Amino acid sequence: MSFDSSQNPLQPRFAFGEGLGIHIRRCLCYALRVVLMAAIAVSLLGCGGADRPTTVPINGKVTLNKGTWPIAGTLFFLPLEPAAGLPRRAATAKFETDGVFETPCSWTEGDGVVPGRYKVYVECWKVRPTRAGPPPVGYTTPKYQSGATSDIEVEITEESAEQTYEWDFPPNRA
Repeated sequence: MSFDSSQNPLQPRFAFGEGLGIHIRRCLCYALRVVLMAAIAVSLLGCGGADRPTTVPINGKVTLNKGTWPIAGTLFFLPLEPAAGLPRRAATAKFETDGVFETPCSWTEGDGVVPGRYKVYVECWKVRPTRAGPPPVGYTTPKYQSGATSDIEVEITEESAEQTYEWDFPPNRA
Protein backbone atom coordinates (compact mmCIF):
# COMPACT_ATOMS: atom_id res chain seq x y z
CA MET A 1 0.00 0.00 0.00
CA SER A 2 1.30 3.48 -0.76
CA PHE A 3 0.08 7.02 -0.23
CA ASP A 4 -0.13 9.69 -2.88
CA SER A 5 0.70 13.01 -1.13
CA SER A 6 -1.35 15.03 -3.65
CA GLN A 7 -4.45 13.15 -2.58
CA ASN A 8 -6.15 13.07 0.78
CA PRO A 9 -3.70 11.25 3.11
CA LEU A 10 -6.63 9.45 4.73
CA GLN A 11 -7.56 7.87 1.40
CA PRO A 12 -5.09 4.99 0.89
CA ARG A 13 -4.17 3.89 -2.60
CA PHE A 14 -2.85 0.47 -3.46
CA ALA A 15 0.15 -0.18 -5.65
CA PHE A 16 -0.33 0.16 -9.41
CA GLY A 17 -3.22 2.55 -8.92
CA GLU A 18 -5.65 -0.07 -7.70
CA GLY A 19 -8.48 1.13 -5.54
CA LEU A 20 -9.75 -0.79 -2.54
CA GLY A 21 -12.79 -2.04 -4.52
CA ILE A 22 -10.64 -3.84 -7.10
CA HIS A 23 -8.54 -5.39 -4.35
CA ILE A 24 -11.64 -6.73 -2.57
CA ARG A 25 -13.06 -8.11 -5.82
CA ARG A 26 -9.82 -9.95 -6.54
CA CYS A 27 -9.81 -11.45 -3.01
CA LEU A 28 -13.41 -12.55 -3.38
CA CYS A 29 -12.72 -14.16 -6.75
CA TYR A 30 -9.75 -16.01 -5.29
CA ALA A 31 -11.82 -17.20 -2.30
CA LEU A 32 -14.61 -18.34 -4.63
CA ARG A 33 -12.13 -20.36 -6.71
CA VAL A 34 -10.75 -22.03 -3.56
CA VAL A 35 -14.27 -22.92 -2.36
CA LEU A 36 -15.22 -24.33 -5.78
CA MET A 37 -12.06 -26.44 -5.95
CA ALA A 38 -12.72 -27.78 -2.44
CA ALA A 39 -16.32 -28.64 -3.39
CA ILE A 40 -15.13 -30.47 -6.51
CA ALA A 41 -12.53 -32.40 -4.49
CA VAL A 42 -15.12 -33.46 -1.91
CA SER A 43 -17.55 -34.59 -4.60
CA LEU A 44 -14.86 -36.63 -6.34
CA LEU A 45 -13.71 -38.25 -3.11
CA GLY A 46 -17.21 -38.84 -1.80
CA CYS A 47 -18.35 -38.68 1.78
CA GLY A 48 -16.67 -41.84 2.99
CA GLY A 49 -18.22 -45.22 3.55
CA ALA A 50 -15.73 -47.35 1.68
CA ASP A 51 -13.74 -47.86 4.86
CA ARG A 52 -16.75 -48.74 7.01
CA PRO A 53 -16.70 -52.16 8.66
CA THR A 54 -18.96 -55.00 7.64
CA THR A 55 -22.43 -54.79 9.13
CA VAL A 56 -24.95 -57.57 9.71
CA PRO A 57 -28.57 -57.23 8.54
CA ILE A 58 -30.77 -58.60 11.33
CA ASN A 59 -34.53 -58.72 11.77
CA GLY A 60 -37.05 -59.61 14.39
CA LYS A 61 -40.09 -58.65 16.38
CA VAL A 62 -40.69 -56.80 19.63
CA THR A 63 -43.96 -57.20 21.50
CA LEU A 64 -45.60 -55.34 24.35
CA ASN A 65 -46.91 -57.84 26.90
CA LYS A 66 -46.99 -60.50 24.13
CA GLY A 67 -49.19 -58.26 21.99
CA THR A 68 -49.01 -55.34 19.59
CA TRP A 69 -47.86 -51.78 20.27
CA PRO A 70 -50.36 -48.87 20.38
CA ILE A 71 -48.07 -46.78 18.14
CA ALA A 72 -44.81 -47.19 16.20
CA GLY A 73 -41.51 -47.00 18.09
CA THR A 74 -37.75 -47.36 17.91
CA LEU A 75 -35.49 -50.18 19.06
CA PHE A 76 -31.97 -49.15 20.12
CA PHE A 77 -28.79 -51.23 20.09
CA LEU A 78 -26.31 -49.66 22.54
CA PRO A 79 -22.78 -51.03 22.01
CA LEU A 80 -21.15 -52.67 25.02
CA GLU A 81 -18.20 -54.37 23.35
CA PRO A 82 -17.41 -54.38 19.63
CA ALA A 83 -16.07 -57.49 17.93
CA ALA A 84 -12.26 -57.59 17.66
CA GLY A 85 -10.90 -54.84 15.44
CA LEU A 86 -14.27 -53.19 14.83
CA PRO A 87 -15.52 -49.78 16.00
CA ARG A 88 -18.13 -49.24 18.70
CA ARG A 89 -21.26 -48.07 16.85
CA ALA A 90 -24.87 -47.80 18.04
CA ALA A 91 -27.76 -48.83 15.79
CA THR A 92 -31.51 -48.17 15.66
CA ALA A 93 -34.44 -49.98 14.11
CA LYS A 94 -37.93 -48.58 13.59
CA PHE A 95 -40.96 -50.78 14.15
CA GLU A 96 -44.66 -50.35 13.47
CA THR A 97 -47.51 -51.43 15.75
CA ASP A 98 -46.96 -55.09 14.78
CA GLY A 99 -43.46 -54.85 16.33
CA VAL A 100 -41.63 -56.15 13.26
CA PHE A 101 -38.21 -54.58 12.61
CA GLU A 102 -35.87 -55.17 9.70
CA THR A 103 -32.20 -54.34 9.24
CA PRO A 104 -31.29 -51.65 11.77
CA CYS A 105 -29.37 -48.53 10.82
CA SER A 106 -25.79 -47.88 11.97
CA TRP A 107 -24.74 -45.24 9.40
CA THR A 108 -27.44 -45.20 6.75
CA GLU A 109 -30.96 -46.60 6.59
CA GLY A 110 -30.95 -50.39 6.50
CA ASP A 111 -27.18 -50.93 6.56
CA GLY A 112 -27.21 -53.31 9.56
CA VAL A 113 -25.38 -53.67 12.88
CA VAL A 114 -21.61 -53.82 13.43
CA PRO A 115 -20.76 -57.19 15.02
CA GLY A 116 -20.39 -56.99 18.80
CA ARG A 117 -22.28 -57.15 22.10
CA TYR A 118 -25.20 -54.74 22.64
CA LYS A 119 -27.79 -53.68 25.20
CA VAL A 120 -31.26 -53.42 23.70
CA TYR A 121 -33.89 -50.90 24.76
CA VAL A 122 -37.04 -49.43 23.27
CA GLU A 123 -38.69 -46.03 22.94
CA CYS A 124 -42.41 -45.93 22.36
CA TRP A 125 -44.02 -42.96 24.13
CA LYS A 126 -47.48 -42.27 25.55
CA VAL A 127 -46.13 -38.82 26.50
CA ARG A 128 -42.99 -37.80 24.60
CA PRO A 129 -40.09 -36.19 26.48
CA THR A 130 -39.99 -32.40 26.14
CA ARG A 131 -38.00 -29.68 27.89
CA ALA A 132 -40.91 -27.86 29.47
CA GLY A 133 -43.70 -30.39 29.23
CA PRO A 134 -44.95 -33.07 31.56
CA PRO A 135 -42.67 -35.99 32.47
CA PRO A 136 -42.30 -38.58 29.70
CA VAL A 137 -44.33 -41.77 29.92
CA GLY A 138 -43.46 -44.80 27.82
CA TYR A 139 -45.61 -47.77 26.90
CA THR A 140 -43.01 -50.08 28.47
CA THR A 141 -41.54 -49.82 31.96
CA PRO A 142 -38.77 -47.23 32.50
CA LYS A 143 -36.25 -50.06 32.93
CA TYR A 144 -36.46 -50.82 29.20
CA GLN A 145 -36.44 -47.18 28.03
CA SER A 146 -32.70 -46.75 28.58
CA GLY A 147 -29.54 -48.64 27.75
CA ALA A 148 -28.29 -47.89 31.28
CA THR A 149 -31.09 -49.90 32.91
CA SER A 150 -32.15 -52.49 30.32
CA ASP A 151 -31.04 -56.05 31.07
CA ILE A 152 -31.53 -57.27 27.49
CA GLU A 153 -28.19 -58.06 25.86
CA VAL A 154 -27.48 -59.55 22.46
CA GLU A 155 -24.34 -60.71 20.65
CA ILE A 156 -24.38 -59.85 16.94
CA THR A 157 -22.08 -61.97 14.78
CA GLU A 158 -21.76 -62.65 11.06
CA GLU A 159 -24.13 -65.60 11.56
CA SER A 160 -26.78 -63.35 13.16
CA ALA A 161 -28.16 -62.49 9.72
CA GLU A 162 -29.75 -65.94 9.68
CA GLN A 163 -31.50 -65.44 13.03
CA THR A 164 -34.75 -63.73 13.92
CA TYR A 165 -34.69 -61.89 17.23
CA GLU A 166 -37.75 -61.62 19.44
CA TRP A 167 -38.11 -59.63 22.65
CA ASP A 168 -41.19 -59.06 24.79
CA PHE A 169 -41.36 -55.87 26.84
CA PRO A 170 -43.56 -55.48 29.94
CA PRO A 171 -46.18 -52.72 29.84
CA ASN A 172 -45.89 -49.55 31.90
CA ARG A 173 -48.78 -49.49 34.35
CA ALA A 174 -48.37 -45.75 35.02
